[in-house]
Amino acid sequence: MKKVLAILVFIFYFQCFYSQGLQAYPAKLKCVSVINSTGDIVLTWLPPIDPLNQFYSYEIFQSNSNFGPFLLITTINNISTTSYTHTAAGGNTQSRYYFIRTRWGPGGTTASAFSDTLRSIFLSLTGIGSGIAKLNYNDIHVPHLSTSSPNFDIYKNTTGTFPFNFLAATPHIKYNDTVARLCNGMNYFYYVELKDSIGCSSISNIANGSFLDNLPPIVPVLDSASVLQNGQTVLGWNSSPSPDVAGYIIYQVINGVNIPIDTIWGYNNTSYIYTNTTAQSNSLLFIVSAIDSCNNVSILSGNQNTMLLKYNYNVCAHSVNLQWNKSNLFNSNVKYYIYVSENGSSYNLIDSTTALSYNYSQLNYNSNYCIYIRAKNNNGITSSSNLICFNAYGSPVPSLTYIRYATIKDTNQINLAFYVDSSKSSTGIELLRSVDNITYQSIVIIPTTTNSTSYFYTDNSSVLNTTQQFFYYKAYILDSCGNRRNVSNLTKTILLKVRKAPDQPFTAHLNWDTYQGWPTGVIDYYIYRVVDHVMENNPRAVVSSNVFTYTDDYSDLYNHYGKIGYVVIAAENNGNPYGFIEASSSNIAYILDDGEIFIPDAFAPDGVNYLWKPVFMFPNPEDYHVWIYDRWGKNVYYSFDIKSGWDGGNYPQGVYVYLIRYKNARGEYIERKGTITLLR
Repeated sequence: MKKVLAILVFIFYFQCFYSQGLQAYPAKLKCVSVINSTGDIVLTWLPPIDPLNQFYSYEIFQSNSNFGPFLLITTINNISTTSYTHTAAGGNTQSRYYFIRTRWGPGGTTASAFSDTLRSIFLSLTGIGSGIAKLNYNDIHVPHLSTSSPNFDIYKNTTGTFPFNFLAATPHIKYNDTVARLCNGMNYFYYVELKDSIGCSSISNIANGSFLDNLPPIVPVLDSASVLQNGQTVLGWNSSPSPDVAGYIIYQVINGVNIPIDTIWGYNNTSYIYTNTTAQSNSLLFIVSAIDSCNNVSILSGNQNTMLLKYNYNVCAHSVNLQWNKSNLFNSNVKYYIYVSENGSSYNLIDSTTALSYNYSQLNYNSNYCIYIRAKNNNGITSSSNLICFNAYGSPVPSLTYIRYATIKDTNQINLAFYVDSSKSSTGIELLRSVDNITYQSIVIIPTTTNSTSYFYTDNSSVLNTTQQFFYYKAYILDSCGNRRNVSNLTKTILLKVRKAPDQPFTAHLNWDTYQGWPTGVIDYYIYRVVDHVMENNPRAVVSSNVFTYTDDYSDLYNHYGKIGYVVIAAENNGNPYGFIEASSSNIAYILDDGEIFIPDAFAPDGVNYLWKPVFMFPNPEDYHVWIYDRWGKNVYYSFDIKSGWDGGNYPQGVYVYLIRYKNARGEYIERKGTITLLR
């Protein structure tokens, strides 16, 4: 049975071979290897299948280009031969391209298809003189042969003769090797090997280069130049990417000339303090370069300048205008932040801007300010300006503005007196008024001169009502710019209120609030009556400074007008530091008492009651009128004098009619009518 099966298989191959017209199978080219410095190349292949022993020859073709022309370089008649050395192939100067064709049959009349075209590996080396050897090479076939190793093996030594040291394995056709550069130079030799699963290898030419350290290091990036508060300058830069950097050279650019000022040794030393303090008054320009261990110096970095902050203080606006030059941070989106310290306090960020100037207003007079600007770009790199410090002085003004008193003159009038130190000039006194000691309204500016220390003002605004509200006053002295400077003492007027006791006739209850404003306070309060619109000469009472009420019996004033007023006057305590002893008057507070009226109904001119006259308690002589008529309506008597009466004249005995019209203490008109009997 096995013999039959073998015959059948033979017949099958025989029929297939001849049915295809004696078709030949190509060899499989697997490796192309440069074997020496003269560029000889060895080809290695797998032989074709030859079941009928029809092999005639191998034909090997070569070209310097993948696009041809390909030339026949040799014919090999032994099928067992699986390699060929192409001498003087030039594989050490460039890649060479090869393929194999097989001939079959008598005289080799039948040719196979071409094998895969393989390309010798040519290794080129760049980066010579730098710290990185850059290896570039090619695959023997694109796409990568399935039988080839997935990685290229890299070998290296310093002699160029075998053995070489294995360096790395990589699937890529590029490889960078970081090498040690020596100041006196060093040669490195490389080759690339691609192994195949049949056991052969494709090896490149040997490439070498001398890595003499004659290349400058990569330039560092100078990113900032900041001024310290003591005026010294600190520079900062990024370290150079070159691994053999030994230090950095710092230059100052003066009038376009790069002047080296120092060298900082150490790869990671990336800052420098320039101890010269000229950055306080000038914008300085700096550049840096890197220096390696072989004293190779990089090109110069980009420059960085210090920011010079200047200021202009405006005494009248009590503001400062800040100006500075542009920071050269490597970013167009630079923002400037303003930091301020007042009277030695910590620095606070007050604002930011993209402009090169800033106006800082509302400074406090006589405060000491220190200010600097910090630039910052989008990468977070910062640079600070020099520090400026100044005193926000004001123009000289009087050291003292003192309100001597605020006293009430009338319902809508308050008199004030001021004392001002005249040793220094000022433009005026600004007077402010308030009803709650919180919100103040400026009401007047009183001009001042250096010839006077005393000033007076009457506040007679229509908004004043001294019978309903007390008022606060304070004053500022104005400097030559018209700005408020020293503030005065605070004063408050006296508000007096009085009420009539409902269950106690002829009794007035007074209460008032304290007067404020004197340094030594109030010693006593004096209570005065105002009778018939005239204040009495002598006080009704004197109470101590801690008493704010008083009760008065005014029954003794029954024959006076029923509108009885009271005034409280505060007397200043002794010891005023400016030598004054002042007084301040409250508003006039009134008691309104209508009193009573008695009208006789008969009188006898020739008797005891010889005169008819109404009798008033708390009479009001204003707008008083009396008329008397006989029974026929004839007016027999008229008077507007509250003290006058009717003596009956020559009129006969009888009954007469009277009409009395008068105004009470509240200003209301009252009429009384009745009859009188005249007795003779």
